[in-house]
Amino acid sequence: MGNYKDYFRDPRWQKKRLKVLKNDDFSCQVCGDGAEELHVHHKYYTDDKKPWEYPEDALITLCKGCHEIETLEISSTVKRFCIALRGVFLSNEIKDITFGVKNINTPYPPDVMAAIISKTLSTKELTDKMCSHYWEALKNG
Repeated sequence: MGNYKDYFRDPRWQKKRLKVLKNDDFSCQVCGDGAEELHVHHKYYTDDKKPWEYPEDALITLCKGCHEIETLEISSTVKRFCIALRGVFLSNEIKDITFGVKNINTPYPPDVMAAIISKTLSTKELTDKMCSHYWEALKNG
């Protein structure tokens, strides 16, 4: 399949999606709505996994409205992350990093953030400095 979104038509995803919906009692895990259109949301993405290869605790049932809000919050998180990157790196140095991060649809749990950073940066010192700026940007909005 050429496009990542095409994977969501795959029977393996449909089976996994149905299992998550059943486990969540066919209701949004944020607001409790079960009447609105339900989505199974990936809390994070990694380059090496197809949608059905994620553990169940990485998936959550959200209604359409809560899913849209979650997506907006992710966009805000990406912006804060990019601001933090600019505080540490030169524009040319962050070009590839920000491109990759913008394409990851996640609120960046610590383990996923660490994996992203480890793939991208070569030294622990740079990783520590960048994470420090990132969390500072999050606190300061």
